[in-house]
Amino acid sequence: MLRFCRSKNRTIMKTKNMKFRGQRNNNPLNIKYVKTTIWVGQVRDIERSDKVFVEFTDMKYGIRAAIKLIRNYIRSGYNTINKIISRWCPDSTQYVYQQHVGKRVKAVSPNVDRWTVISRDDKDIIREMVKAMAVMECQYRIDDAEFDEAWELV
Repeated sequence: MLRFCRSKNRTIMKTKNMKFRGQRNNNPLNIKYVKTTIWVGQVRDIERSDKVFVEFTDMKYGIRAAIKLIRNYIRSGYNTINKIISRWCPDSTQYVYQQHVGKRVKAVSPNVDRWTVISRDDKDIIREMVKAMAVMECQYRIDDAEFDEAWELV
């Protein structure tokens, strides 16, 4: 079965057995590789095949990295969904991204909108943000047990 998806203004074909890049790399938010940053669970440089994005040995480490990044954004003053997304992705996709993440968070926490200030320790909101962002980035669905395991590693 072939599946078509859009990526940066081009259509790519995927077969049923192919995985998105973020899934292959165990990096559900497609965190970019930076030589000076070494993540827990990161594949060693000599073993890496992807020169743009970080590769992790297990999905729990990719989810952990996503949690760490979002919590660092919040600590740095990017403490609403809109502010986090505006820092996360390019201007051209921010609105759709903000809408998707905001809708997912609101479904779980009705009192939270895209401009509500988020605490670094608000596990439920960060959980829904990471889950929604993973779907946007690479169609990966994080389950609660996976997220909880990654949260404990932080």
